[in-house]
Amino acid sequence: MCAARRGEGQARRPAALTAAERRVLPLLATHLTLAAIAQQLDVSRSTVKTHVANMYRKLGACSRAEAIEQARAAGLLPRAATDLLPPALVDGGGSARSAEDALDG
Repeated sequence: MCAARRGEGQARRPAALTAAERRVLPLLATHLTLAAIAQQLDVSRSTVKTHVANMYRKLGACSRAEAIEQARAAGLLPRAATDLLPPALVDGGGSARSAEDALDG
């Protein structure tokens, strides 16, 4: 059983994430492996693994998907992938436009 499950059922607010953990969090919501995240941030895989473990504990999560879900619920990550796109790539209806369409105006 995941250690985060011991307090299951209790409403709790996630503990504040450190600046380093906040840098890792958006990358955790991608397809990148821990090694690829480490390379992006110019740190070791072990450092990323430690940050991820700390985030799981603070968010009360047992998996990557659950950590992302909890982070979104806490307002630490945007809810939709289009929230991460530059405004030029999102039309007025909130759907993503192709990069070519955005360049054409």
